[in-house]
Amino acid sequence: KYNLIVILLERDVQNVDNVLEMKKRFPDLTIMKAVDWKLHYDLVEKFIKKYNISAPLWGDPNYPHRNKGKFSRWTSLILTMKYVYDLKLENVILIEDDVMLPINFNKIYQDMLTLLDNFDKFDFVKLSKWGEGYLFNYKGAKKFIEMLYKYGICNHDDNFINKYVADITEHIITERHLIRLPNEGHIWDTPPTKFVNVGEDKPKILLDEKIFD
Repeated sequence: KYNLIVILLERDVQNVDNVLEMKKRFPDLTIMKAVDWKLHYDLVEKFIKKYNISAPLWGDPNYPHRNKGKFSRWTSLILTMKYVYDLKLENVILIEDDVMLPINFNKIYQDMLTLLDNFDKFDFVKLSKWGEGYLFNYKGAKKFIEMLYKYGICNHDDNFINKYVADITEHIITERHLIRLPNEGHIWDTPPTKFVNVGEDKPKILLDEKIFD
């Protein structure tokens, strides 16, 4: 048994239709609402400051990919990791809203667990080349949060996970499972930002204070 979670940007009609169709295939699918930069970007910066998360000025300050959409995506991912950590969930599969899992995914999942030796040796597995899918548990979510406090929002989230969090990568989700090609979403053309935040010498709040119960 696994916990299937998708982060959905409700403004994207195509992705909403995709997720609703996938909900028919997988009725237990949990839908997490993505933080939409157009509606809530002011809350993104407040969230990062409130929870003492460093956001250094990585790379070129004029780099177009360091933008409001990127910070909003990071915030959506952090909240999802916090959800998994707070609820102590096991066997979580997190996917993006432009992924359509095949009908036979339950068998694929069981085969994957056999391949990974029933997941006992790994807390965080990357399921795609980029950030389309992950298999992890609450220990993996804790590791993500710990690395977040150690390094801050210092890169694209998928690169961050690949470098600091994932134990192994298994390419289960490929481009044939996507309704659009990678990087054709809404992040690339969002307004740039030079927002920075220096995390203070405080406890790791996301590990100590519950948000979800």
